Amino acid sequence: MFEYDGNVNDVTQVSSRLEYQFCNSLSPKAVYNTGHDVVTLTEPGYHFFITSNHSQCVVGQKLVVFVAHDHPIPPPPPPRKILPFGKDFKVGDSNEWRRVHEE
Repeated sequence: MFEYDGNVNDVTQVSSRLEYQFCNSLSPKAVYNTGHDVVTLTEPGYHFFITSNHSQCVVGQKLVVFVAHDHPIPPPPPPRKILPFGKDFKVGDSNEWRRVHEE
């Protein structure tokens, strides 16, 4: 959201870092001039805003906004196969069922 005196300034969105750096508003991407502008940024990357009031721009009335890519959080890795707690038995000897080991 940009709030400013619309009689003195505007918000000019420019396309490049050079236009931003040198306060070049000759080929704006968009111009907002209501004094109360809401700008929704949906594209990832850098967005450059200046005022077309050159004397105000060169003293710093400008803004760069970086919109990060909307990466979904990767799903957690699948759990390792979990075997139920169990016992091994040897079958068929004289002890019938005999425990060999436990995990």
